[in-house]
Amino acid sequence: MPNLSTPIGDLRARYDVVVIGSGYGGAVVARWMAKSARARRERGEDPFTVCVLERGWEIRPGQYPTSLLGALRSGQLDTSIGHFGRPTSLFDLRMHRDVTVLVGCGLGGTSLINASVILEPKDLSDPVWPDTLRARWPADLQKKNALKSEFERVREALDAKPLPDDIELSKVTRLVESAQGDAHKVHRPAIAVSFHTHVNQFGVQQGRCALCGNCITGCNYSAKNTLIMNYLPAAAAAGASIFCGIQVSAVEPSDARAEASDWLVHARILRATRAMVQVRHGLGPHGRLRHVRPPRRRPSMTPTTTRASSDTRRA
Repeated sequence: MPNLSTPIGDLRARYDVVVIGSGYGGAVVARWMAKSARARRERGEDPFTVCVLERGWEIRPGQYPTSLLGALRSGQLDTSIGHFGRPTSLFDLRMHRDVTVLVGCGLGGTSLINASVILEPKDLSDPVWPDTLRARWPADLQKKNALKSEFERVREALDAKPLPDDIELSKVTRLVESAQGDAHKVHRPAIAVSFHTHVNQFGVQQGRCALCGNCITGCNYSAKNTLIMNYLPAAAAAGASIFCGIQVSAVEPSDARAEASDWLVHARILRATRAMVQVRHGLGPHGRLRHVRPPRRRPSMTPTTTRASSDTRRA
C-alpha cells in the first residue's frame, strides 16, 4: 500500500480548494472535489487544485499501538488548564466542563479509532426529533428519505455489511440469546470491516479481520475500512495533494470589504516552521501560500494564529 500523504516540500504557493481535516467530512469532500477537478481537466477546461491539510500523521497498518502502554504513549489531553502531549498523537481526548470527546488525530481522522459500526440516523421527518432542532435544517432535508441515496453511496464506499453468518462471536451470541422473547427485534448493524483478503473497489489491498478486537486502537491487519482504504486513496488518485503534520488555527478573508476575496488559512507545519495559506475564492486562478521564516526557537505546541504581518506579505 503506497503512502497517501505528499512530502511537505511539495506544498505549493496557492490552492483553489483547501480541505481542513481528513475525517469523514474532509475525506468525502476531498474525493469529490478532486474527481470534479480531474473531470474538468479531461474535458480540456481550466482545472483547479485541491489539497488536504491534516494535523496528525499518516499511520499505516502495523504501526498502531498493541498494548495499553503503547496506547497511553499515543495520547494527548486537552483541558481547561492546558494541553498535554504531542498535538499529533493518535488519541486526542478533550475534557471540558460541558462535554468530553475522544477524536482520532491522524490521516483518516476518527475512522482510525472508532468501532466501524455504521448506523444511519433517523430521518428528520421522524417525530423523534424535537421541532426546534428540525426547524434549523433546510426544508429539503426535512423531507422523508431526503438523504437516502447519499447514505447508500457512503455505505457502498465503506463496504459496510452485517457480520457474516459463518463468523461467530461469543459476545454477539450471548447478546442475541439474552434478547430472545424480548419485544425488541434483534438487529445486526452494518460494520465497515473486511472479512476476506481482496483488492477493494479503490484498488487497495485489504486483509481479513483477525477478530483481535483492537478496532478502537487502530487496525494492524488492513481489514478495517477506515478512510485510508477508500475515500482518501480515491482523492489522491484524482489528483488531490494530502499533507500531514499541519495544524490549522484560523480561516479568514484576505479582504473583508471585498465581495469575492481570497481566503487566508492560518496554519503551521508541526516540527518545522509556520505557514500561511491563501486560497482563492472560487475556482479560477490560484490563491497563495507563503512560508513565514522559521522562528529562532522551536515553536510552542499550543495553538497559535499566524497573522499576515508586513514581513509575511512581502516574503
